This record gives sequence, structure tokens and C-alpha cells, in this order.
Amino acid sequence: MWGGRNRRKLVRRLQRLLAKVANTRLDFLNKFADELIKRFDRIVLEDLRVAAMARGRFALSILDAGWSYLVSRLTHKAESAGREVVLVDPASTPKTCSGCGVVFEHLSLSDRWISCACGVFLDRDHNAAINILQRGRIRPLGAKLSAGRVCPEAAPL
Repeated sequence: MWGGRNRRKLVRRLQRLLAKVANTRLDFLNKFADELIKRFDRIVLEDLRVAAMARGRFALSILDAGWSYLVSRLTHKAESAGREVVLVDPASTPKTCSGCGVVFEHLSLSDRWISCACGVFLDRDHNAAINILQRGRIRPLGAKLSAGRVCPEAAPL
């Protein structure tokens, strides 16, 4: 190992700090998953491809958020609690009007508000959240549920 005794002490100190940050993150994600499972019978999430997103310019931020860990914890805890986790396709959720279903192809990331002819005027993220919830309410025939049950019929919930 390079350096002297002071360097080794600093390396150990840094390792302890990084471990504390990691443990704090995992503790938060576990408590957050517990709270969601206690409060809701169905949790609807985007089925994000984190590995593909991590190749972009925000890779460290995406991996640091722990999205995959949260989804796996929610799925595991939902199975034991008899709850349901639904993963929906994230395609066009921010670009689709939650009121009438019109898709705004011209919408860019810098456009923060959705204004539609049907009267909907929402923040882009709020609009996407409504669309994700709507997609999670309707399951196709034979869709596999997170707890291993199969939905026998397509029906809005």
C-alpha cells in the first residue's frame, strides 16, 4: 500500500464514511418501502431500465438513487404482505395528456408544463404520475401479478 500511517488512517475513515452513507440510503429505502406497503394495497411504478439509463450522463445520480433496490424491496415485501406491485411501461407517460390521451410529440425535457385543448394544465411530472396510475389500474388478460397470482380478466379497478 502506498503512503504511510496517516494515509491508511484516512483511507479507513473514508471507508467508514462511505459505509455510513450506504447504510443510511438502504435504511431510508427499507423504511420507505415499509411505509408504502402499509398504506397501499397496490403500488404502481414505471418499469425503468436502470442499466440502460446508467450509461448516460447522469449515470452516477441514477445509480445513487437506488431505484432497482427499491423495486426489489417493494416486490419482496408486497409478496409477504399480500399486496400488489404493478410495473407499467414508461413510454410517453410525460408526453400523453392525462385528460384526453393526446400525445404531444414535440414536448422536450425543458417543457415543464402540459397545456391541452381539453383543459388540462399540469406539471409534466404530475401528468406523468397520473398516466402511470391510470396504466396500473388496467391489466391485460392473463397479466402476472407480483405476488404470483394471475389476473383472470381485464377490468379497470
